[in-house]
Amino acid sequence: MPDLMCDLQDGEETAAEHPDTFWMPPAVERWNCTLGDLVQIIFRNRHNARSERMWLEIVEILDRRYRGRLRNLPLFIELDPDVEVEFGPEHVIDIRKAEK
Repeated sequence: MPDLMCDLQDGEETAAEHPDTFWMPPAVERWNCTLGDLVQIIFRNRHNARSERMWLEIVEILDRRYRGRLRNLPLFIELDPDVEVEFGPEHVIDIRKAEK
């Protein structure tokens, strides 16, 4: 995997810090994503305070983790289009289920 020059924000930590204002799907949904689902992840720039929520399409299910392909164009984070990123259920802050 390429060095992304950014970090993934742990959504569970953010939700614990801001329980009244930060919603995320229940753990059972985040742990049961399937191929083709779109999931939203928060990327944080390592060099400044900017962060950005972006959608990834799940392309591989790994042992307790996922690999997803970027599906929107970043505005504040430098990422190549279609970059693949490995992440865990703790990073997933929203889900759009794939149509079957």
